[in-house]
Amino acid sequence: MIFKWCLKNIPVYYGIVKETTAPVLAVVKDMIALCIGHFFRVINILAEYTAEKVPVVIDILNAYAPGLFETVQNYSFETWSFLSTYLMQLFHLIIQYIIIVIEWTKVNIFVGKLSPENLQKYTMDAIETTHNVATQTFAWLSQQTEQISI
Repeated sequence: MIFKWCLKNIPVYYGIVKETTAPVLAVVKDMIALCIGHFFRVINILAEYTAEKVPVVIDILNAYAPGLFETVQNYSFETWSFLSTYLMQLFHLIIQYIIIVIEWTKVNIFVGKLSPENLQKYTMDAIETTHNVATQTFAWLSQQTEQISI
């Protein structure tokens, strides 16, 4: 039954969605192409500028502080290797803990006292109780004001 419904209705809905979203998707595609082109032009300009200025900066550094560039380069490579190693381990550890948290929420939150059905029931009970108390309070206040006015 569902299969027949899908065969009958999905092409209709697909056509409607295609007609509705085609102009928007064409504009989005053009904007993305424009942004990518602009991004690569900026990258090329920066690469040319860097290729032009880096040798001058290196010559100035070597003139005023011989060996500084090589030392900074070595420390940069060591720092990168250290960070890449330990950040990758940290990333794997975070993924493991995320998996543990997801499993815990599946077992403890989405079933039992904090399941969506129970939370909805608690909310409805709270709203009903609040309504009853507000009604009783209003009735009591009405009774008190009637006694004062008599």
